[in-house]
Amino acid sequence: MALPLPKSSNPLVVAAYKAGMQNLHDADWNTAAASFHRAAELDPGMAAAHLRVVLADIGLAYDPSGKTLVDAYNHAFSLRADLDERDQGLLDALEPIAAEDLAAAISEPAWRERLVQALVVMAVIDGEASKDEIAVVKSFADALGVDEPRVKALRHVMGNRVGMLRFDLFRRVPLPRKMVKQAYQDGGIGGAIRFVVDTMKGAGKPDPELAWRYKRLGLLPEGTLGREFWRHMTENRFALPGEPGGLPEIGAHHDLTHVLTGYDTDQAGEVQIASFYAGYYREDPFAFVWMVLLMFHLGIQLNPRATPGKGFFDPDKVLRALRRGAAINIDLTERWNYWDVVELPIDEVRRRYNILP
Repeated sequence: MALPLPKSSNPLVVAAYKAGMQNLHDADWNTAAASFHRAAELDPGMAAAHLRVVLADIGLAYDPSGKTLVDAYNHAFSLRADLDERDQGLLDALEPIAAEDLAAAISEPAWRERLVQALVVMAVIDGEASKDEIAVVKSFADALGVDEPRVKALRHVMGNRVGMLRFDLFRRVPLPRKMVKQAYQDGGIGGAIRFVVDTMKGAGKPDPELAWRYKRLGLLPEGTLGREFWRHMTENRFALPGEPGGLPEIGAHHDLTHVLTGYDTDQAGEVQIASFYAGYYREDPFAFVWMVLLMFHLGIQLNPRATPGKGFFDPDKVLRALRRGAAINIDLTERWNYWDVVELPIDEVRRRYNILP
C-alpha cells in the first residue's frame, strides 16, 4: 500500500517528492536525492522532504562537507510535529549521539579505537580539516579514552604544517621501521645506514649479478609470478634490484604485492595497496591509511619519490582492500622468500596465500 504524500500548497513540491519516492522504489538514489532536494528548496516547510534529504546525504555523500545534511536534519527536527508517526520514529533514529553516550555503549577497546580512526577519516574526506571538526573528533576520542596520534595530527593538516606531518608520519609508519630492522639484522649498523641512504636516494648500489637474477625472471613461462613481476617492472619502466636506479632488494616485496593484488601503481592503486597492507598488519595498521589520505587525497607532498594527488581515497575500494588484506595468510613484508614461488602460476600463488579476487 502506498504511503500518503505530504501536503503542500505547491503542486511542484508534491510532484518532486512523489518522483523522489518513485526513484527510491526504482533504486535510483542519485535521482531521488535531486528530487528531494528540489522539494525541500521549493517548500522549506515540508518536513518529510527535509528528512529524506538527510537520508540521501547519508547514503550518497550528496554534500561531502556535511553542511546540507546538518541543515536538513535541523529543519526536519524543527518541523517534527508535522511528520507522521513512522517518520518521527525515523527522525529519532537519526538523532546525533553524544560522545558520552557512545562511550557508554561501546566498551571494547579495539572498537573504540576504530571509531575514532573512522572519525579522523571523516574529518578530512571532504579535502580539509576544520577547527569544528577537529574539536568533535577530539571530544569523542577523549570520551572513549582513545589516544590516537592522528587526532593531534589533524591540527597539522589544518595549519598546513607539512614538515610536522612528514616527521610524525615517518616515525610512526611501521613498514619502514621493519625494513631498517631487517637491514640491521643482515648487515649490522652499516647495512641499516646503507638501506636508509639508498632509500632516500631512491636507488640501491648497482649489483650486476643480482640484476641478472631478476632479469632472468622474464624467461619464465607466461602467467608465472616471476614473469608477471618482470612484465610489471618492464612496462612501468622500473629498474630492477641491482640495476642502476633500482630500489634495494629488501623493498622488492612492494611491487610483487602490486602484481599479486592487481592494484595499479597510480595514486588510486597506491591507496588500495596501502589499505591491503593495513588489512593484515598488526602494528598500527591505521598508519597506512593515514599516509595515503595525506598523500593521495589531500595532495600533500610527503615523499619526493611519490607524486601526490587529490581525491583518490575511495571508501568502497579502501574497505574492499582492507578485507582482502585481512584474509591473507602470510606477511609479505616479513622476510617473504618469493623465490620459492616465482616459478608457480600466479593464480596458484594467490590461492596458496588466500588472496581473494
